Amino acid sequence: MAREPIPLPRFGEGVATAELVEWLVEEGATVKRGDDLAEVQTAKAVLTVAAPSDGVLCEFSAAPGDELEVGDQIGWLEVDGAGSATKTASPDAPAATSVKPITAVAPAPTVAITGAGYYSPRLRARLNELGLSAADLAAVPGTGRGGRVTADDLEQFLAELDQLDANKAPAMRLAVADAMRRSWHRPLATVARRIELGPLLEHRRSVPGRPSLTIYGAKALGVALARDPRLACRLVGTKLMEPKRFHIAIAKEQDDGIVLPMLRDADTTSLGELAETHSHALDDGHVHSGANERAVATVTNYGTLKITWAIPIPPPDHSVILGIGKPDLVPIWDPTAGTWGRGKVCELTLTFDHRIGDGAGAAAVLHHIAYQLEHPHELD
Repeated sequence: MAREPIPLPRFGEGVATAELVEWLVEEGATVKRGDDLAEVQTAKAVLTVAAPSDGVLCEFSAAPGDELEVGDQIGWLEVDGAGSATKTASPDAPAATSVKPITAVAPAPTVAITGAGYYSPRLRARLNELGLSAADLAAVPGTGRGGRVTADDLEQFLAELDQLDANKAPAMRLAVADAMRRSWHRPLATVARRIELGPLLEHRRSVPGRPSLTIYGAKALGVALARDPRLACRLVGTKLMEPKRFHIAIAKEQDDGIVLPMLRDADTTSLGELAETHSHALDDGHVHSGANERAVATVTNYGTLKITWAIPIPPPDHSVILGIGKPDLVPIWDPTAGTWGRGKVCELTLTFDHRIGDGAGAAAVLHHIAYQLEHPHELD
């Protein structure tokens, strides 16, 4: 007698993995070539793995719940080495399988299919049932191959969670979490550069209301996008929706969350008016809304948190966000006097949806923003 491996066969093009659902025969059972041995689930269907030869199923190598790749060994057959029935089926050969309809399964996340980032169809279906996302698995320790999180790991984690004294997250925090989850589904990229703030700080002394650096940033962003609106577009299916007006939202912390008061027509409204509008918006809690009154971009001044550099994420309905870092005093060369002095600088970051724009276009917009902030009289 000889031992012959039972591999997970290739079920079709594009099917690289499957989860073992259950064994259909017991260890020690005598089987014929083509008999159904095990049931597995791919992202699309439940299928069966057939015996590659006549023999005795002498050993299981995989258990229900295991995530497997094509060619992985799931068990062993004890076969008669002299007969033609001992021919071993190649993992790449067409498999003798049967297909059973299954209920809808949550779409597979766009992640690698190896290691801890792979989620089996059974696990995805359970997440969908619970209204959870792949991000919710970050705290779940995986016991599967390569650190993968299995459906059993999730159930164990949920059982332990029920024993903890956990409070329901505030509505504002849940809204922000949902917005960030939707935002992160896009390919985002960031460009950055430094600007000198001396001219702006001097200019703001002559402007009514003494606009903040945030207001200057919103004005400069609105002007730059009106000049080149490509980054202000929204991609909906195969269509780019170009805005007609350039309202800019300003990210503001509030009640363990973020609100987005809107500055209408930031590109054509004076700095003094924008400063007054922003003050009133914060007082009455007005947040932009409505199809005809939506902002096209966001400004966030994380410098108020003493952060010099960050990569902010644009809200899901915006394609670009300007970040402003904390001003710092640094040595600055004065070419006219031929001496070193001290001046204030800050870092700007521009994060954008890479589907609608590229680095060169984003850099051009950022450079135009920087130029305006370093020549603030042109914003009057």
